[in-house]
Amino acid sequence: MKRTFFLILFALCFCTVDRATAQATIGSLYAPQPFSVLELAGGGTRGFRLPQMNTIQRDALTLTDKDAARGLQLFNTCNGCVETWNGSKWIQQCPPEFFKPEMIDIAGGKFFIGAKLQDPSSGVPSSDPETGSYQADISSFKMSKTEVTQAQFEYVMGVNPSYFKCGNSETDSHYAKSGATSALPVEYVNCYDAIAYCNKLSILEGKTPCYTVQGVNFDTLTYKGVPHESNTNTDWDNADCDFTKNGYRLPYEAEWEYAARGGLKSQSNSGKNTFDYYFSGGNTACEVAWYSGNNYDSNTSYIDDCAGDYKNVYGTKPVATKTANELGLHDMTGNVWEWTWSWYQQNYDSNNPHGSNSGTYRVSRGGRWSSVESECCVSDRHSNYPTDRGYGFGFRVVCK
Repeated sequence: MKRTFFLILFALCFCTVDRATAQATIGSLYAPQPFSVLELAGGGTRGFRLPQMNTIQRDALTLTDKDAARGLQLFNTCNGCVETWNGSKWIQQCPPEFFKPEMIDIAGGKFFIGAKLQDPSSGVPSSDPETGSYQADISSFKMSKTEVTQAQFEYVMGVNPSYFKCGNSETDSHYAKSGATSALPVEYVNCYDAIAYCNKLSILEGKTPCYTVQGVNFDTLTYKGVPHESNTNTDWDNADCDFTKNGYRLPYEAEWEYAARGGLKSQSNSGKNTFDYYFSGGNTACEVAWYSGNNYDSNTSYIDDCAGDYKNVYGTKPVATKTANELGLHDMTGNVWEWTWSWYQQNYDSNNPHGSNSGTYRVSRGGRWSSVESECCVSDRHSNYPTDRGYGFGFRVVCK
């Protein structure tokens, strides 16, 4: 009886709805859907969801009546968001954690910067330093749990410059197993891009920006306004960082290495620093890092089998898919080189842990998805022009 009642009620409701007033033609040749035309009931499209699509497929949709299709929804596999058509554009509804870096508190302490391995409790490095090692005293700070992701960067800067992203026909097929590419670290960013992101994110969150660049208004700055072409830019190279502000910034080199080594929690949860690891979080690279050992080499020959579900994926990997270090920080080793605020010097300056105020190259740390093991060591250093961009350069942020 109840079943009959609901069938009659359903039929009555169905008959009151206007019939098809709009069509959505899925014209993408890129992994086409199993149908070409979808009829939408006028006034009844809200909550009606198309099959999962990537950005290319969404952009290939042709709505014959844009207003009548208002309320149509889809799940975008590129950004992991539900998108709703409002009559003129797609409106994203995404998990809030997609847009804001999760920050981890890191207690200050002392350590030997540059030592390959060390036992700070004994007061001396336990192996030879990379170059000019000295004991650095680090104040407490907060660091993002992961490298800044593509979704986080695009939310602040309005664009996604990454090479390994959904929508790039050269790389898109590599991510069939890895899901939404919004969870990949942003790459193809230079040091100036990172500075701009830090200040603009600070403004969005009501924090006081740390960086000042002569002639630049970060309230109105767009991605196109960031220098990308030359090896140097005087105004951006002379940017001032006020470490007393509460906004976001890049870590200086000593901060980065201290965090990568696990800070005061290195190999223990006792709060006392003991012998640290060769990589960030362990001595076995494939357990903590995406690097050359779990990617493909230049001959597309698979090297080893520690990549798990992503072993067929060439390039960057979703953040936080490898074991974190003792502080809960992921991907400090591998995935992308991470820009720091420090100018490169051959020897560390014990009188200025923040580093020199000028130079030619900025320091990047941690190795990338194609790096060999030695480049992924917590003490290894890399230097590049601040404007250098490539599919191996990313960053993470710190704040007070």
